Amino acid sequence: MSSIVILFGEERFQVKQELAQIKKSSPSALVETCESISSEELAEKMAIPSLFAPERLMVVEGFDFSKDCGAIEPLINNFPQGLKLVFLYPSNLDGRTKIFRLLKEKASIIEHRKISEWEQEKLARWVIETSGKSNKKIDLQTAEFLIELVGLNMERLYSEIEKLSVYADGREKITMDDIKALVPNTGYDVFTLSNALIKKDKKTAFDSIHRLLSDGNNPIEMMGLISSQFLMLYKIKMLMKNKLDPYKIAQIIRANPFRVKLLSNETARFSQEELENNIDLLVKSDFKLKHGANPKVEIPLLIAELISEKR
Repeated sequence: MSSIVILFGEERFQVKQELAQIKKSSPSALVETCESISSEELAEKMAIPSLFAPERLMVVEGFDFSKDCGAIEPLINNFPQGLKLVFLYPSNLDGRTKIFRLLKEKASIIEHRKISEWEQEKLARWVIETSGKSNKKIDLQTAEFLIELVGLNMERLYSEIEKLSVYADGREKITMDDIKALVPNTGYDVFTLSNALIKKDKKTAFDSIHRLLSDGNNPIEMMGLISSQFLMLYKIKMLMKNKLDPYKIAQIIRANPFRVKLLSNETARFSQEELENNIDLLVKSDFKLKHGANPKVEIPLLIAELISEKR
């Protein structure tokens, strides 16, 4: 890795882990963090030799590359010995500028993107590896179940794995029962709502939506969850007509194989026409919410329609 690192990305947990790894790789370095610093101030700090340690690690947060960077350009070309420089979440780094072309040549540019839905298998492997670092085993199905409850947020997943490892003290394996017992109710309520709608469980669906709205959850995000479940159910139902197994379907629609397997068992509850009508209802309801409809009225009405037996 270069002595200059540009580190950023939407997956903030991985960015934080990367920075920790950089610090760990220079254990004897004197660490200095700077914010809201100008090019001239940065150049001055870069040029000052350390009197107290053989190495220096400078972490510069939010450096604005749209401003004149002339002061640091000579130092990037002739980089001070014993210095490591990390630009953390820089702003306005334009690929057309002279400073960017220079950094592209001299620096390591590291971006951590958010995990996408079709990368859940990769995330499941990360859950397994992370559990292993705590001397705990977790099988693929259980890892996928944890992701289903928690979502794609790596920081929260890491926190849950730590708690589950402590909870399973004295045992070598984390189980689904451990997850059900320990994962916070707020995450499980969203999962419960989704399952209740698919199973046409009216009481559980209304209990869940009341709790979620009372807890201040974002109604647009909840609509996104509901829509994604019915859209996935529709895709699975259509693909099952070709006698494809759940794993193959998961590959085609880039979805969690564990979730596809669960939903494939529920497709018989809905006809193709019902699912098409439900998707249409969801689109209309989403439009109403985005244009000022009261979610405490609109979403319960929607749920009543989605699980109605009369259509």
